Amino acid sequence: MSGIVELSRTEVIEFHRVLEAWLRGTGPAAASGTARMAEAFAPDCTLYAPGGVAEKKAVLLERLSQALGAQPDMKITIDDFAPVWARDEVALVRYVEWREAGGQKTGRYATVLFQADAAAPGGVVWLHIHETWMANHGPR
Repeated sequence: MSGIVELSRTEVIEFHRVLEAWLRGTGPAAASGTARMAEAFAPDCTLYAPGGVAEKKAVLLERLSQALGAQPDMKITIDDFAPVWARDEVALVRYVEWREAGGQKTGRYATVLFQADAAAPGGVVWLHIHETWMANHGPR
């Protein structure tokens, strides 16, 4: 894998580890979660959530800040990471994100555009995120 793709893969895994701890409200990752998440997203980052809502960085961070400890049994797993396209300091990647909480398991396909940024926690920033529910794995 190229350097930007490997940085992106590591960031996807680490970010979701922090997100899981944040949602559970446990551990040091939860304590530093707000700053870590804010620094990971580019200023103009947009998340297109699986339910069809588009959230700019400020809205996304506000929603995340309110979710601290909201799902104490949350488990997040990342599978099937693969590069879609990469060049120089930009990579488009895809992966599958599984979440288990409250007796429910959901799955979403995610596509993310990353750009190298030495100041970001994982060496890359999230520029654009698009998530889609997997067939038969959306919320009940």
